[in-house]
Amino acid sequence: MTLEGLGNLGDFIGGIAVVASLLYLAQQIRRNTASVQAAAIQTATQGFSDMLAWMASDADLMRLFDEGCHDFDALSKPDRQRFAALMGVLMHTWENVLTQTRMGFLPEGVWQGGLHRIRGTFALPGTVTWWQRGGRNVFNSELRAWVESEVIGRSPT
Repeated sequence: MTLEGLGNLGDFIGGIAVVASLLYLAQQIRRNTASVQAAAIQTATQGFSDMLAWMASDADLMRLFDEGCHDFDALSKPDRQRFAALMGVLMHTWENVLTQTRMGFLPEGVWQGGLHRIRGTFALPGTVTWWQRGGRNVFNSELRAWVESEVIGRSPT
């Protein structure tokens, strides 16, 4: 084999090695993407689970949530503040899920999975009162627009 033939063979083998490296890299990127998405789903699910467990373990908190959702104005000032904090935790969790869904880190199904619950909560007059009296002001514009266009005024589906 000539020197030129060996050079061509080296170029060919080098090309195969580059293609193999690119295929391996693509596989690793897919695995990493799936891992990141699984972690994001776990974090979102854990946030909701923790909040539900927290509320379920405290009868006073469940009472406050129920009364606030039905009639925000009937709550005492300290209870309105507690209700606002509780709703803040809930809505910041939803804000995070919406943002991560829009960024492509969470599949749309995670967002869609809880819409019935959030629509049910906003179907109650106390929740809407809380939102309109300033609750909305601490959330990003995307969540505010979504709540006001897609949730308030709609019946739960």
